[in-house]
This record gives sequence, C-alpha cells and structure tokens, in this order.
Amino acid sequence: MAGDIISGAYGIVVERDNIILNGVGYTFQGTGSGTGISLAGRTNATVQDTTIKAFNDGIVLYSSSNNSIAENSITANNQYGVYLYYSSNTSNIGDNITNNMYGIHLDYSSNNNIAGNNITNNGGGLLLESSSSNSIYYNNFENNTVQAIIPMTASNTWDNGYPSGGN
Repeated sequence: MAGDIISGAYGIVVERDNIILNGVGYTFQGTGSGTGISLAGRTNATVQDTTIKAFNDGIVLYSSSNNSIAENSITANNQYGVYLYYSSNTSNIGDNITNNMYGIHLDYSSNNNIAGNNITNNGGGLLLESSSSNSIYYNNFENNTVQAIIPMTASNTWDNGYPSGGN
C-alpha cells in the first residue's frame, strides 16, 4: 500500500548508488528532528517528486557527487531545506523550498547547479560557505529574511538579479 509516511526521527537513508527515489507526490513528514532524506557518500542518486516537511533538515548530502534533487516540496524544516556538505556535481532543480530556517546551504561544496527553484519565506534563501564554482540560475527568491549570502571571494556563477558575492 502506498501512502504518506510520518517519521519520529531519521527518515530515509539512501545506502546505494545509482538509484531513483521517486515519491510520486507523497509526503514524508517528520516531528521536528532528524533528517528527512540522507545521502552520505552516494553517487548518481535522484530524489524527486516528494514532499519533505517538519524535520530538522529536509535533504542532506554529505560527501556525495553527481546526484539530482528535483521537483520536490521541501518545507517547514527547523534548519535546512537542502544541505550539501562536501558534495559536488549535484543538480538542485525545480524544487519549492519554503518556510525553513535556510532554504539551501552549500558548505565546502563545488560545481553544483541550483536552478529553477522557488526559494521563498525562509530565514535565509541561499547560503554558500567555502563553496565555489557553483551555478545559480533562474531561481525565484521572495520573502526570505536574507535572500542570499555568497562570499565575495567565491567564484560562483550567479544570475538572479543580485550581484555576485552579495545579498
């Protein structure tokens, strides 16, 4: 039987490479702690068409590469909607990322593509720390307390109407 899932702690931990996690529109709901979907050391995984809400962190990629996060609704997480840590070559495309403390946070992550996302009503829309060579295009940033924090020294490509390296 298919249906929504409620998790009291950690949700789905992806433990294989080369997989597609397609939520076909179902909701994966937490109770305010843990991580909704975790990919650690994963390659070529896709997370798509899922609503992920009310965890500490929505989707976390750690030391992962060549992954895709697409067309999800990531909302009401206490900390991060999407968090990439030491991860590269990931596409984050077409997500609705709303009402999180931070919409997207890249930390020590490079060569990622952040495009076509609706990043609204978060504390911080986009935060890049020690991250470079990322492409950020055609995102909708609205009603975030701070739209974006991108260090002036980072070599990221930014085309959203904000100066590269600025808010």
